[in-house]
Amino acid sequence: MQTPDVLASVEFYESLGFRQCVVGETWSHPYAVLSDGRLFLGLHDYAFDSPALTFVRPELSAHLAELERRGLRFQFRKTGEEVFNEAGFLDPDGHMIALLEARTFSPAGFPDRDFSALGRFGEYSLPVRDLDVALDFWRKLEGVPLARDSEPRPRASVNIGGARLGLHQKPDFRQLSLTFLADDMAARIEYLREKGYELTAATLRSPEGLTILLRESKSKGGVPETD
Repeated sequence: MQTPDVLASVEFYESLGFRQCVVGETWSHPYAVLSDGRLFLGLHDYAFDSPALTFVRPELSAHLAELERRGLRFQFRKTGEEVFNEAGFLDPDGHMIALLEARTFSPAGFPDRDFSALGRFGEYSLPVRDLDVALDFWRKLEGVPLARDSEPRPRASVNIGGARLGLHQKPDFRQLSLTFLADDMAARIEYLREKGYELTAATLRSPEGLTILLRESKSKGGVPETD
């Protein structure tokens, strides 16, 4: 995520129970990484296409060549022995997908997870114009479909590289969001409001503008709704 104030964003997530990870010197700009033990959020004081889904891929140069053979076109690409290898491309709906050759922070090693006040991280929720087109795109990248629903609107879940993506064909849903789940979400929302957080329809906004959706847990195989 791009943020104009890394410290303010860090304080926001820490107030929700996220913990900081130790970052390295990969980037010259100020940045931080926080986690709830399952999700890792990178906060950058740097202009880029944000938010970006980011994956780590060792031997990235060889992998990029394979992706090009599959028809992908990169928005940016930096490779070589003297630079930190990275690249990025857009999915059919314009979401930035970034690839890095290595982590830019030390593994957290937390003894527990899901320790934030938001509950358990459920999925990266992505708005799509055409669910079939989006599913076909992620299948070509070795994504594994997990579930699909048609009511109240078309949506599906895909696992790619251990990350769960929720694809939602919904006209008024426009930006990548984070969805958290809990059996006691109503009580958690009330707690957050008592602590002074402003929520609208079980939706929380971070200082850098990220949308956080808070939903009651449903069946494990289902796709969380964005309403």
